Amino acid sequence: SSELLGMASSALRTPSDSSSFERELNLRVRRTLPSDSNFIRGYGHAGGFELHSDFLDWGFMGLVDKVTVATVFFYLADPPTQGGETSFPDIGVDLLATSSGDTFVWYNCGPDGADMGKAAYHRAKAVQSGVKWTAILFAVADRAHCAGFLLEG
Repeated sequence: SSELLGMASSALRTPSDSSSFERELNLRVRRTLPSDSNFIRGYGHAGGFELHSDFLDWGFMGLVDKVTVATVFFYLADPPTQGGETSFPDIGVDLLATSSGDTFVWYNCGPDGADMGKAAYHRAKAVQSGVKWTAILFAVADRAHCAGFLLEG
C-alpha cells in the first residue's frame, strides 16, 4: 500500500470519508507548502466542479499588481477510470491524467497581464467510476510574468 503525504492511499478509495481525509490532507499540505493558494480537492462518484476561471487580481489582499499567473494541477492518485476530466470547453480541450503524479500547467493571463477570459475557463467533469484526488497550486506573481495559454502533461 502506497502513501500520500504520510496517509495510506487506501483512504483514497473511501469517498464517504473524503471530507475528513480531505481536511487532514489539506492541513498536511499547508504545513509543507504554507500558502493560501494551495489546496487538495477530491471527487467521488458524480463529483465535479462548475465552470470557472482561476484568474484573480490579488490587489484586494494588498498585493499590488499581483495576479494568479498560472495553475499547477497535480494528480495525487491514479485518475478515475471513467469521467473526471478537467474540461476547457471554449478551446475544446479535456485533460485527464494517465497515472498518479501527472501534472498539468496553464496560464490564467495573457502577455498583456489581462485575464485570459473564456479560453482559461474550465470545469471538472463528473467522476463516473473511481475517484479523483488532486493538488492545486496557484502561482501568484507580477503581471509581467503572464505569457498566454500553455498546457503541459
